[in-house]
Amino acid sequence: MRLWVGFPDKAGLSGWVPLIESSVVIHTLSPKNFISIDVYCCRSFDPEKAKDMCREFFAPKSIDEQFIERGMDYYKSDTNYHTLIIERSHSQTPEVTISPKKTSVALSK
Repeated sequence: MRLWVGFPDKAGLSGWVPLIESSVVIHTLSPKNFISIDVYCCRSFDPEKAKDMCREFFAPKSIDEQFIERGMDYYKSDTNYHTLIIERSHSQTPEVTISPKKTSVALSK
């Protein structure tokens, strides 16, 4: 016996674009003519430029927005972040190196 449960009012597409340490995620709900776009960036950026690009490309009738600053401790020099490097080797077991964060990076807004 097969049971199929559908959600016709939720039909749409989703996509994810990885960008080094950042990403853009898009979800659509076609029956509702709705699109949700999430832009995650670990560096400072101008959200107005992102909104302008979305307005230009998608031409929405309205925009409901949220801007959340997160991950702000990533570039602080007093954190305990480490780098994990896994390298392939000729043996069966990969070589794993864990090193402490090297230097702080100054970012301008």
